Amino acid sequence: MKIFLAGDSTVASCPPHEAPMAGWGQVAAEFFNENITVVNAAKGGRSSNSFIEEGLLDGIWEAIAPGDYLFIQFGHNDQKEFGTKPWTTFSHYLTQYIDGARERGAIPVLVTSVQRRTFGEDGMIHSSLGEYPDSMRQLADEKDVPLIDLHEKTKTLYESYGPDRSTELFTWLAPGENGNYPDGVQDNTHFCETGARAVASLVVEGIKELNLPLKAYIKKPAGKLYHGACFYPELWDEKTVAEDMEWMKKTGINVVRIGEFAWSKLEPEEGRIDVSFLVDIIKRLHENGIETVLCTPTPTPPIWFSHGHPERMHVDQEGQVMSHGSRQHACTNNAYFREKAAQITEELAKKAGHLPGLIAWQLDNEFKCHIAECMCSTCKGLWHEWLEDRYGTIDRLNEEWGTHIWSEYYQSFEQVPQPAATPFLHHSSLQTMYRLFSTEKIAEFADEQAAIIRRHSDLPITHNSTLMFSVDNERLFQHLDFASFDTYAPQGKLESYVLNCDIWRNIKKNTPYWVMETSTSYAASLESYAHPHANGYLQAEAVAAYALGGQGFCYWLWRQQRTGSEQPHSAVISAWGEPSIGYENVLQVEEARKKIEPLMLATKPVQAHVAMTYSDKARMFHQTEPHNGIRYKDMMTDLYNVLLTEGLHRDVIFEGAELDGYKLLFTPLLPHVSEDYLSKAKAFVESGGIWIVGPMTGGRTGEHTIHTSCALGEVEKWTGVKTLFTFPMDEQTTTGEAFGETAPLGLWSAVFDADAAVGTIKSGVATGKAFLSETAIGKGKVVMLGSMPMGDDGNKLLKRMIRHYAEEAGVTVKTDASPGTIVAPRMGDDGKEVWIVVNMDGKGGTVTIPSKGSVTVEPHGYSIHQVTKEEVHS
Repeated sequence: MKIFLAGDSTVASCPPHEAPMAGWGQVAAEFFNENITVVNAAKGGRSSNSFIEEGLLDGIWEAIAPGDYLFIQFGHNDQKEFGTKPWTTFSHYLTQYIDGARERGAIPVLVTSVQRRTFGEDGMIHSSLGEYPDSMRQLADEKDVPLIDLHEKTKTLYESYGPDRSTELFTWLAPGENGNYPDGVQDNTHFCETGARAVASLVVEGIKELNLPLKAYIKKPAGKLYHGACFYPELWDEKTVAEDMEWMKKTGINVVRIGEFAWSKLEPEEGRIDVSFLVDIIKRLHENGIETVLCTPTPTPPIWFSHGHPERMHVDQEGQVMSHGSRQHACTNNAYFREKAAQITEELAKKAGHLPGLIAWQLDNEFKCHIAECMCSTCKGLWHEWLEDRYGTIDRLNEEWGTHIWSEYYQSFEQVPQPAATPFLHHSSLQTMYRLFSTEKIAEFADEQAAIIRRHSDLPITHNSTLMFSVDNERLFQHLDFASFDTYAPQGKLESYVLNCDIWRNIKKNTPYWVMETSTSYAASLESYAHPHANGYLQAEAVAAYALGGQGFCYWLWRQQRTGSEQPHSAVISAWGEPSIGYENVLQVEEARKKIEPLMLATKPVQAHVAMTYSDKARMFHQTEPHNGIRYKDMMTDLYNVLLTEGLHRDVIFEGAELDGYKLLFTPLLPHVSEDYLSKAKAFVESGGIWIVGPMTGGRTGEHTIHTSCALGEVEKWTGVKTLFTFPMDEQTTTGEAFGETAPLGLWSAVFDADAAVGTIKSGVATGKAFLSETAIGKGKVVMLGSMPMGDDGNKLLKRMIRHYAEEAGVTVKTDASPGTIVAPRMGDDGKEVWIVVNMDGKGGTVTIPSKGSVTVEPHGYSIHQVTKEEVHS
């Protein structure tokens, strides 16, 4: 396929004696793959009519073929005496290009003329092209022709650089600087190569916005593994910022995240927004070979927003109104906050969205990290609207919740309270629904910010979350482009770290995740600190992250902060500009990154056969009903560790994930099993999968009430396994036996009829009944785990159970790695499988490689092996 360009000198290819002058058409081919040929027929000094009169368009007609494209940009020379009039002859001649292309089966694309560098005293571009751009826009509408508004796009481009730095885009040379221009030149119309590439990138941006089939041939960015840090140039002087960039290059940092706390720098006074500082930083980073993830600065509204306005602030469950001085002090549902957040986000997206070196966006920072549900008056009104939208009528809410209990019956939605302070406990439905409402609203805010950014930038968008914050990550990431997370997991809890990797890999299936924040050595604040990592551990963390499906591994933070509440936190370099205690480990990570990068880019994680469902909605149910202190994330981590230590390659998935490719599904601690989830699980089982249900799964309705038809609702009805009782088992007096193992049983439990028993209660109030049963359905099987095996013996029993059903399900993606060592299996397009073996505990480890036998990995070391051929490298 060919792209033909018809235009003037701002498009044309310049001869060597005019270098570095260049038209955007000269470099356009760089943006397309090998299936596209760019034929640049543009010629300097030509107008829409003279291009035709001189036979240049005839040359295009001789070569163009069906399916080719013709891009048409005129206007500069049409203003001249030999040119055209905007509303008559200009349209007349442009129509000849359009009709001629269509007659030949080609696709015409109109491109409004680029701006000249014509800044006014107000620092803004004032167009010198009269009515020609408007005439072309109208013609595009009349003829239904795709149009790229390069006139408007270059206005935004030049203004983002500003009156002074915009000369970098044009042919501006000092006397003696270039042999082609011995006397120097100051050309405000014609680009240098840097400017030509910037403008060509805007044309490519327009192709994507128009969704032209041509976009399939745009080159994808060269793949790389990112090694980065969070950078706060707004806190330092110019000399320090320049030193930091030099240090980054020496250290191997190839990406930074910036801007999340910079709102007061960008808008020091209400309505006076100037984002040029960050725009300049992104450009300078790019010039130094460092790419940027840009954040919206909305977690820290400035003092002008907060002072004297308690109605804008977050209110906690005890009724305390947050004050200015930390972060996340504003209610993100407040209408004025949304308005100001939209304004600053739009300005950033307009001015920075197209910049070379910008590779991604991050929304805000750690939603709901320090706060949970807001109890302000704004949220109260939205809560009532949410309830009405969910239930339709107050009678239905009363029925679903059962509000006659304790005289909680409501006559209107406006009477339903927020779950603020109360003498005892709020109604379960009220608590859990308010949590769902809160997470939906913060996700709506994320959607709103993402939509604003996408109006001006096609770069991918993420947010840095964790499993501990008061959000529903599945919903939060629904409309984002890739997943990223922050982790400060203790060195001794490798299962917590690897669990994160296995979850975030699956939030956006087949799209690499990022570790957006981790410490170089230790986490700290004014009131606490963690212990430093052992030397070598950071390398193990990074290699594990990349191998398990990550693309970015970044530190909080680059330079230690000299002020604020996190001064003691470890960083890459100290506040006084010297290497920190973790610096040598950062260098070790960079060395590993460079070694493994080619293999990581050529392979991807192998499809796991085992999946465990993790649910933030389930966490909310357990927050409402914690049963003597159940901590959902901690208990799920312990259960996950059973899969990990059994050597099973596993995925951790949310409720909405598809189950294709899995053989064994484990669903613990999911109080409400939705219709959608049950439907997918049924299909999974009936087609041959084994589903382990429980413990504490299925016992609650979607409104957080108890079933009245049977104990475990639709799960029980479908399986036909009769639940006799549900009650809290006493692990001191209750034991169960299964698979030759005996262990204490505890937590809230379901006891089954013994007819289908696989595990039997040996002591306690339900002796002789079943705590573990199985039922064959279709080609597969449902295993009901009614109680939690406790302690070391319980862990042995769980391992035996998982091992048994993994073997029965035909799980083959597994290893025998020693404790403290993990294996990440990956596969290339050529079908060759490699294992990345990483020792996480610092004790060294072993694993059996099918083609080699047992191999050893050094403490905190890694090795890479082909599983059927010779070792690749270690």
